[in-house]
Amino acid sequence: MDTDSKMIFSYLVGGRDGRYAMAFMDDVADRLATRVQMTTDGHKAYLEAVKGHSVPMSITRSL
Repeated sequence: MDTDSKMIFSYLVGGRDGRYAMAFMDDVADRLATRVQMTTDGHKAYLEAVKGHSVPMSITRSL
């Protein structure tokens, strides 16, 4: 979600596994041109999917 406009630029309904995490990150990476910060619950599949992409992203864990 964009912090200024509140626009959601990607979403995926599915499981919490590596396959869905990578599919989501593939879509996100295709849509972004600049560095972003993402927040996640720290699920391992999500962390690995973010690390597996060339788009510069930083990730933080929410509690």
